[in-house]
Amino acid sequence: MKKITKLFILLLLTTAGFPTNSQAETYPATAPYGYELVEDASTLQAGDVIIIRQASGNNYLKINNTRTTNASMATNFVLEDAGTGNSSDFYLKAEGTENYLKAAAASGTMASTTNVSEKGVFNIKIASASGSSPETTIGFANFKGGDQDHVIRLITTSTSDNTSRIWYNSNGWAYGTGGGHWTGFYAFKKQDNVSGQVATLSYNDIEIYKDGNKVTPGSNNSFNHQVRSTSSPLITVTIGSGDVVYNTSMFTFGNGNKTYTIAIEDGYFITGFTINYTTGSGVTFSSNGVTSSDNGQLAVTGLLNTTSTTFYVSGTSNAWKSYYVMSIEVTYEAIPQSFYDAIFQSSTVGNPKWYAMSIANTSSWWKVTSNTAINNSDGSSLPTGIADAYAWAFYGDAVNGYKIQNKSTGRYLGGRTSTGGNLTLVDEADAVLFVPEYNSATNIKWKSKDYGYYVDRSSNSPYAHTSGQVINFQNLYNVNFTCSGGQLSTVYVGGTEVSLNTPVVLASGAIITSGALVNAIETYNGFNTLAEALADAGFNGTVDVTLSAVLSNITINVMRGSTVVKTVTIENVPENAVITVTDAVGTPNYVSNLTPATITATSADQSVDVTYTSSLPFTLSDDPTSAGATEYILTLNSQYCYGNALSSSCDFGNSYYWTFGGDEYNGITVYNKNNGYLRIATTNNTPASFDNSTPFAFAISPNTVQTDAFNLYVPGSSSNTYVNKRTSTIATWVTSASNAISDAGCCLKIYTENDAVAGFLSDLQPYFTYAGCVNALTASAAAELNPTYESFTQNPPRASEYLALKATIEANVVQPTEGYYIVYSAFEEFENRQGVKKAMYYNTNNSTIEWNSADGSAAQVMKLKAVSGASTYRLYAPLADVYLQTKQGVTTSTERDGLAFEVLASGPASVNLAYDPSGGQDAALHANGHSGGSGVSGTLTNWTLDSEASMWRLYPLDIPEITLIEPNGVAEGDEVYQSFAYGSNKQLPLNVGVHYISTNSGNFAHIETVSSSAIRANEGYIIRGVKGATVPLLPIGEVDALSSTNLLVGVVEPTKVYSGYMLAYKGNDAEQKFYKIKNTGLTIPAYRSYLPAAAAANVRGLELLFGGIGDDEITGIDGINTGGTEGAIFDLQGRRVTKPEKGGIYIINGKKVMK
Repeated sequence: MKKITKLFILLLLTTAGFPTNSQAETYPATAPYGYELVEDASTLQAGDVIIIRQASGNNYLKINNTRTTNASMATNFVLEDAGTGNSSDFYLKAEGTENYLKAAAASGTMASTTNVSEKGVFNIKIASASGSSPETTIGFANFKGGDQDHVIRLITTSTSDNTSRIWYNSNGWAYGTGGGHWTGFYAFKKQDNVSGQVATLSYNDIEIYKDGNKVTPGSNNSFNHQVRSTSSPLITVTIGSGDVVYNTSMFTFGNGNKTYTIAIEDGYFITGFTINYTTGSGVTFSSNGVTSSDNGQLAVTGLLNTTSTTFYVSGTSNAWKSYYVMSIEVTYEAIPQSFYDAIFQSSTVGNPKWYAMSIANTSSWWKVTSNTAINNSDGSSLPTGIADAYAWAFYGDAVNGYKIQNKSTGRYLGGRTSTGGNLTLVDEADAVLFVPEYNSATNIKWKSKDYGYYVDRSSNSPYAHTSGQVINFQNLYNVNFTCSGGQLSTVYVGGTEVSLNTPVVLASGAIITSGALVNAIETYNGFNTLAEALADAGFNGTVDVTLSAVLSNITINVMRGSTVVKTVTIENVPENAVITVTDAVGTPNYVSNLTPATITATSADQSVDVTYTSSLPFTLSDDPTSAGATEYILTLNSQYCYGNALSSSCDFGNSYYWTFGGDEYNGITVYNKNNGYLRIATTNNTPASFDNSTPFAFAISPNTVQTDAFNLYVPGSSSNTYVNKRTSTIATWVTSASNAISDAGCCLKIYTENDAVAGFLSDLQPYFTYAGCVNALTASAAAELNPTYESFTQNPPRASEYLALKATIEANVVQPTEGYYIVYSAFEEFENRQGVKKAMYYNTNNSTIEWNSADGSAAQVMKLKAVSGASTYRLYAPLADVYLQTKQGVTTSTERDGLAFEVLASGPASVNLAYDPSGGQDAALHANGHSGGSGVSGTLTNWTLDSEASMWRLYPLDIPEITLIEPNGVAEGDEVYQSFAYGSNKQLPLNVGVHYISTNSGNFAHIETVSSSAIRANEGYIIRGVKGATVPLLPIGEVDALSSTNLLVGVVEPTKVYSGYMLAYKGNDAEQKFYKIKNTGLTIPAYRSYLPAAAAANVRGLELLFGGIGDDEITGIDGINTGGTEGAIFDLQGRRVTKPEKGGIYIINGKKVMK
């Protein structure tokens, strides 16, 4: 029977008729739809179902200690006899669950339990206002408009004092004792049959809302309001594009030509409505094809499956001033269970009804992807095979909610008690109840009964949200198959073999065949298609299949040469059916061109040989152990495999030779001439082993790191075990095919001996390219061996010839010695990417040794200084007279504090500077910041020996050196001054002072200092440094001209002069002076300077420079130290010589002498 709700809007001309604020907040004992007020608690009995509401408010009790003002979301409690003998004592159990209200201590938060030993006994009685304390403390005065005689109390008799009362506070429901801990309740009993009930709403039930907030109209006109009923079901009248005008004397809809919406809360349909209003205003109401024609009433009936509808008000813009609405009557009915049953049917234990669900009107079918996760991505389709992961069953009803179970896991939808997260699969005890919310005649929205959120989706998963999206349903079928003809014992469901009489869940689009490759089924339960049979069978049933009358068997023999490598027999093939050979036998990696490509069935059995083309990167041998097997050199990650180990070189011994057997279908066998058949375990990071007699089959697949490279592996269920390089050993890596295909550590490649030798020859090229570098050929050896090398590159030699050349080269490489070098990086990617070499240099800004682009400057000149008594060196930066102290480039001026390292050959023409060769990642100096060759400059750091950025090329330099004079009167370690000149621009170390003499505007001589310590060719200087120190003359490009006129004259060849002055030490003097050159002449040694007489004659103050002017005249250099060490021998380039060769011309004490 339909129900009628009347919204009576009375036109009163004064404010007295409107409810006061306090009256508007009253909470009468109005029963929600489907329930009746419990007027006498003593009438309650076991089996009754009640909901409980706060009497002084609008909060309903929920089992999970939360509250709701929506009666449809309140917990339905089933009363169970507590067995105490008191008819008012009950257990309170949440309907449809095993959850009970829990017994509690004297106070605390209310809780629930599934443990029957913890369930609480509750005494339910009417709390009479006239009773004694504590009933009188309930506060009946708060129940304005309520029904005091029907207020009940709840006391748990399970506590120690049997007086713990359920009460409500701002935080929720709780247990408490004492007079203040009381809340009065109304109990509403669930009705078995709710038809015929009528709800009438009086004027006082109307509430006015503006912008979502409840308001009380004032004396002025109020616009944009919403009218709501105050009892269940909630009915609203909402503006569309117009206004609700409501003040103290009038209720109208205006301002003319506007649309309004009438809506009802979830769980109900509107079947009709009537608007009664005053006539004579020219206002017309219309809706659903019915027009009022200004007769004072709009009556709409016969609405179906509608939760909201609209009406239209037309008239002049000021018509609202000349009429008012007297009442709105809405007829409605509860949405029946049959409505939802037409969309999806409920399941019962043992009789599930399976459905697929999609969301948002797209093909986004819910699919379970793990024990907890659900995916519903767009564009997904239902499977043609077993649909367990897509199958859902619904246990419950539309009022109390459904538990939603998945078939593949047996678990239930849940995992959220609030909005803002993905729903997951949970155990039944944690399942969330979902109620359907009407959307249309064919779909619904899911809403949590207890937590109020809707099912939406986010990141392709069901999601708890404040609003939901439409859920669509499609029947699935629980079917088992039989074959009455007896020809089959299994069928194939979407390609998966399933035994007959085994129940499976299918979608209507499932594909059922008699075999994996062919379908001989003619009928399904007598129907031509499976879809027809499923529709006829319903949710559950049996489908019997019958086969074609003429069947035969086809045997396919896959041939590799004359050997059968695989045989497949296909049974029950209908006559004239076509078998695709690749579907039948498969196409492993490196297999193509199966011939014939198809086979047509006849009435007789057939046996067909099929050949194929192989594109393996090597030749298979029938017997890999035989002397005639095709041999290869094998590399893994570009290192040569010898037995179980890996090397950067190859000596062509038996351990380096490999052969291959087996076939593409059954696996490849790998044989080492010295060790036997290679085999691996299926565990990660396990070294490979060998077996002399038993072959081990590998699957093979391409590897993209190198051309014609491949992977060898053992297939697994979810990942494979691959042959992989682990610390210079052949070992294993358990990973996916997508990782292995481009992994260098899995990259295997074979070479014939000739190809290997050709490759090795190219590896020798750096010995020639970088001839003269440490660990490269000497220049003379390179010239001698190059013709042989070039001929070999044109006509590859035998392995023995190659090995002989290699041995000769290695015997003639440059060995590291103490001396000057440019330390280039051997990381070739610098040149490949930037077109420049990189080298170490001394950074004067931070006093560290770093690396940058090579320019041959003085800062890039380094010296290897041998450590006394050891085969190690220290790195010396002569520009700053410092030593490398740490791996990070920090320097020190103390030699013994410098970092000692070995110079180890790391490859042709390259070395490691290894301070700890066994240190792993802390073994050698490394170019930090190389960025794979893209780095412009960087610092030094520590790293492994095998990294290319840890490899360096030491290019020797011929750096001239001079030794500063050693006057007898100057103490060791003190500084000396000496005259100097050189025939080309040079950079002196920064700790060597460089000076010259000029004059100022008064012709007074004074000393100028060259701050850069750089000297110009042929210019005369006076230099300063430690007595007897060795001073390298470092390279430099252009040198700026001196800032003022230089009075000194440089001498680069021994020159006799007859006048002037020369700076010198005499005898045991500790101070240098200018000595006058006697007119009989003095031969100035090479690489010295003097002050010409003409220059000296025009200046004043020469006696004030250095030690002044000496008393004697110089006629020779005997007894005079002018700048060369007494008795020291120099070549014509000024370099000190300790062992002069016979026949050579040298400078001794400033004179040219032939030995």
